[in-house]
Amino acid sequence: MNIYILAFTLVTSFISSSVHATLIDDFSDGSMHLVADTLNSYQPSLSAFGGARSVSITKQGRNAKADIIAPLGFYALSTDAQSSATSTISWASSVGVDLVENVFNNAFALDIYSNDLQNSDFILSVSDSANNHASFTLFNAGQGIQNITFSSFVGIDFQQINDISLQIVGGLEADLVISSLSTTVAQVSSVPTPAAFLLFSSSLVMLISFSRR
Repeated sequence: MNIYILAFTLVTSFISSSVHATLIDDFSDGSMHLVADTLNSYQPSLSAFGGARSVSITKQGRNAKADIIAPLGFYALSTDAQSSATSTISWASSVGVDLVENVFNNAFALDIYSNDLQNSDFILSVSDSANNHASFTLFNAGQGIQNITFSSFVGIDFQQINDISLQIVGGLEADLVISSLSTTVAQVSSVPTPAAFLLFSSSLVMLISFSRR
């Protein structure tokens, strides 16, 4: 029996990082279409932190636009030739929200679906119930999930979060797509994720083999 308890422990510990995630927005509800220059366009959304989002976009050059494509779950920023744009997505809750969730979560996970030129900066800002405010910038971030640890935001109580915003400072002719922003348990081990999965799989196979002897 002990061998099965150990196997169960391995499984639950491996998947625990995903079951406690708090969704900030996956853009699957509340479609929007904005052309520059539009400020603070408000859209109720069941998929958004606080039940709504506010989006702004400004441009330098000819033209730019921002789209939230529901139910596909995409936020897309695109600019014309010889143009650049800055777009801000804001979320707010009237009550402080616990993003840590009993000390499980320790980071934001920004899922960048595509970013061809990789010439855009992503500025994530948070405010808590005590009106503390902090920001962190991802410079020239590429495609994939980008983790930003809570420890990057000095002086913030992540058990009482009221406001979150993501500002995208697009480079010249930037075209990018974001699929979600959520919380997560960031990897603190030096073992890369594929290697960790292989180690987990090997351990489980060894446990099963041992139990059959």
